[in-house]
Amino acid sequence: MLYDYLTTDALLGKFFEPFMFEKLPATGQNSNQVYLNEILDFRSFENFGSLFTSNGSVQIMLFKDRLEICNPGSLPYGLTAAKLRVSHHSIPANPLLAEPMYLAGYIERMGTGTGDIISLCKKTGLKEPEFIQEDIFKVIIWKKAVIDGTTEYDTEYDTIYDTDHVEDLVKKMVDVMSGEMSRQELQELLGIKNAPHFMNGYLTPALKIGVIEMTLQDKIKSKNQKYRLTSKGVSLQKRVKQ
Repeated sequence: MLYDYLTTDALLGKFFEPFMFEKLPATGQNSNQVYLNEILDFRSFENFGSLFTSNGSVQIMLFKDRLEICNPGSLPYGLTAAKLRVSHHSIPANPLLAEPMYLAGYIERMGTGTGDIISLCKKTGLKEPEFIQEDIFKVIIWKKAVIDGTTEYDTEYDTIYDTDHVEDLVKKMVDVMSGEMSRQELQELLGIKNAPHFMNGYLTPALKIGVIEMTLQDKIKSKNQKYRLTSKGVSLQKRVKQ
């Protein structure tokens, strides 16, 4: 169903309401397209939210290099993003909802769903998907980037986010800053546990555009390193808080 999106630049910048994917035309029925139709069927990801503890709705966003499925909830106790990549038990947050969905064929109950997604992405020639648990749970499925007829993947982590999204993350961090703060303090305030994600999505972009600065600029890797707003950052914070 989204084969065109993952192999071309079709459908970029779209936001889909529930069941909108069902209205999109299929593109043929070779094995790779069938795999993609299975793993990207909207109802599967909408129901995928039943795994989580959340009253929010699932969001599906299409970017130039990736598809993101976001759920504003958290994994059940005992499950982590890392465990989703290996064999694990099925722990539905809502067993009463999960049972009829299983009987209807929308989900499985052996804890193999995320492993199947990884396997199907590989079979289709896509990079392995990412599972990220922070203040929300996010699944990232990468698409192929075709450059001069050659299929390549972006390898730099900071290409995960487009420019607008990076700016939003920087604004979010600037909004909570007060005085001099360590990386750990900022991560805690923002509810982010993944240090590389924080560095690449928040801290490094903020340093690059000059809205924050290091307190120990001659000792970049010091354990006592902290960060503070620059005059440019103070102005940005005022605008964000308005």
